[in-house]
Amino acid sequence: ILVFGIFCIVSSLWAQSPELSISKGIDIIETLIIMMIVSMCFPGMSSVDSYLKAIMWGFYLVVIYEIAFYGWDYFVMVMRASSRVTSEFLNSNTLGMCAAFAIIINFYLLLSKKIKVWTIAFAFFAIVVVFASGSRKALFSLFIGIFLYLMVRSYRKDQRSQPFLRFLIALPIVFFVIYQVLQLPMFSGMMERVEGMLNIFVGGTVEKSAMIRMSLVQLGIDL
Repeated sequence: ILVFGIFCIVSSLWAQSPELSISKGIDIIETLIIMMIVSMCFPGMSSVDSYLKAIMWGFYLVVIYEIAFYGWDYFVMVMRASSRVTSEFLNSNTLGMCAAFAIIINFYLLLSKKIKVWTIAFAFFAIVVVFASGSRKALFSLFIGIFLYLMVRSYRKDQRSQPFLRFLIALPIVFFVIYQVLQLPMFSGMMERVEGMLNIFVGGTVEKSAMIRMSLVQLGIDL
């Protein structure tokens, strides 16, 4: 990570935006320093659960700070207007990913009985932040993360096929319920962005940011 951060700074010598290269390089090195400090606070750990708890609470603090900074009414307004939350200290996608990962870790620790049940109350606020952020990758990460964990847990709990078959039968029901919940008006903004992204593959009106991403992918391939 240190080498990559230094490379970003050095790349300012030939970059089209030298100040951006330097800024990103400094961000990466600052993140490395924070990671080193956190690691030193947990010496000799035999399990990663302590690290996961630290990450979960760190992300939950970000979620609570964001809500306290803007106010609950602002988030309700954003979701009703099918808009996206704007943050002065975090990108909307980054904010959504923080909330999504906090929920996934909380879900794992709760089912593993490694954390108290009351902690799930924070997941409610995190879910609101995920949808208010309008981040599609946060939404997909949340659903896919929980799905993969349940699948692995079901398989490891009993090597026989019966639990896994029950899981496969329950899966369409769960997705149907999730789909119905996402049809609520407050989630319309998020669903429009998801639909605009999927239209790349199935045809239809493609969402602007998805078009830009595809153009960048094509440019990268050409280069």
